[in-house]
Amino acid sequence: MNNSVEIICRKHWFAYVGTTLVLFVGLNLLTNKYFWFAGILLIVICVIKIGSLRSCEWKLSSDSLFITRGILPWRKTKIQIPIFDIYESIVTNGMFGHFFKYGNIIIRRTEGNTTRFEDTCLADVEKLSMQINSLVYEVKKRKYNFAEANTNSSVNNKMNIVEELKRLSELKDKGELTQAEFELLKEKLINQL
Repeated sequence: MNNSVEIICRKHWFAYVGTTLVLFVGLNLLTNKYFWFAGILLIVICVIKIGSLRSCEWKLSSDSLFITRGILPWRKTKIQIPIFDIYESIVTNGMFGHFFKYGNIIIRRTEGNTTRFEDTCLADVEKLSMQINSLVYEVKKRKYNFAEANTNSSVNNKMNIVEELKRLSELKDKGELTQAEFELLKEKLINQL
């Protein structure tokens, strides 16, 4: 499959509102001679948080979903989930999400025990989810068709072997095959199953 990027989702501007308000509080604390250190601490925390929000990216290609988060080297996360390993994608959004066009996504994965990946406040998340579910459907459809074709060919193969055994039995009854030749050819056919 080709690995071209189909959709990229990042954090919606609404995700930055709370952190930005706290940043302004930190800037105001810088003017107070008793709380300037608390202001610096708030500013540093907010800058790291904003950087972390900016680094969040969900990138969908035709065969994998890539999730990237974190700016600090010891907190950076990069995950690649193949489409065939995804069970489904679910989107939720509350009242603000509905009006401001952002949502939360949950990716359920199947690998023995079901695992899940989720993120909040992503822009264009419904489009991402619909495309993921569409790709998952196509993979499942191909897998089902392949399994069905193999099952049909296996049944046909067994029927051919049964017919061949009948033919060999008839040849033995007519005397064209000896018992040893019949047993040898019968064993070869049975081993093909």
